[in-house]
Amino acid sequence: MQSTKDFLAEQTAPIIDVRTPAEFEKGHIPGAKNLPLFTNEERHEVGLCYRHKGKDEVVKLGLSFIGPRLQQMVLDAEKISEDRNVRLYCWRGGMRSNSLSWLLKTAGFKTSVLEGGYKAWRKYGRDMFETPWQLLCMGGFTGCSKTTILMSLQDKGEQMIDLEGLANHKGSSFGYLGAQPSTEHFENLLAAAFIKLDPTKPIWIEDESKIIGSVSIPAVIKTAMNAAPFIFIQRSLDERIVELCSGYGDETILELKKAFERIQKRLGGQFTKDALQYLEEGNLPDACRIALHYYDKAYAHSLAKSGRKPDLDLDITNTSIDEVVEKLIEWKKQD
Repeated sequence: MQSTKDFLAEQTAPIIDVRTPAEFEKGHIPGAKNLPLFTNEERHEVGLCYRHKGKDEVVKLGLSFIGPRLQQMVLDAEKISEDRNVRLYCWRGGMRSNSLSWLLKTAGFKTSVLEGGYKAWRKYGRDMFETPWQLLCMGGFTGCSKTTILMSLQDKGEQMIDLEGLANHKGSSFGYLGAQPSTEHFENLLAAAFIKLDPTKPIWIEDESKIIGSVSIPAVIKTAMNAAPFIFIQRSLDERIVELCSGYGDETILELKKAFERIQKRLGGQFTKDALQYLEEGNLPDACRIALHYYDKAYAHSLAKSGRKPDLDLDITNTSIDEVVEKLIEWKKQD
């Protein structure tokens, strides 16, 4: 058995999650592969058996399920780790992970099991959020290239957290990038991102609302973001329209129409009608202008309500991303 810290430190060995596919899909340690001891249905039957007949009968039932699959499980584990060295976990570090550990050791594998299982990892992640991180929160109206700036800061050796990337969502009605993780797994991804960072050094992060698409930022992280130094990025409307057209130009007209329809009640009937008409005409810039009018108003209201004042107000109009990054790094040194 290994503590969560030691388990994560052993980075050369692949991580295997032996829980059911349903448990894995809801949330897992980032990077783990799913090699379930039981199917979803089998796990349900095992639970019923434990409640009504006790542990001895559960062991017999479990063996009846996995017995015919033992060889295949070893073969599947070999595909995950050619050098036969794996890390294993289940829900609490109990029978499932230890059973697979026994099987794989018998087959010549080196194994380590996470003490406390996935439950221990979840606690470790939540405790990680409580760390007094030195956040630098970057805000600004839509179309100010904040994500691009964050990525460029990272390229320059700066620490950063990409919340929208982890959430697989750009943070607006137009931000859908595909299937999002569950909030539970978003927290797992966020914890894994923070684990890689040095808490004694500043970390750049984009200002976001509590909800990004369908996932929620942990309350303690959101509170830390609100209390962090605030950098407000400004840019001309024309440049922001160009940025938005570039970002959403690959989307289908149907998807863009759906995005406008999702905010129809707040946008208003006439604005929605005009935006849909512009899209029909292939006039993406004017459709984006309407979208920016709505989001600028909403963000300005949010800022006014929060009472936050920028520690740095930076206009990046006619400024290259490299120049912006240099200015931000220089400001950080002086702050």
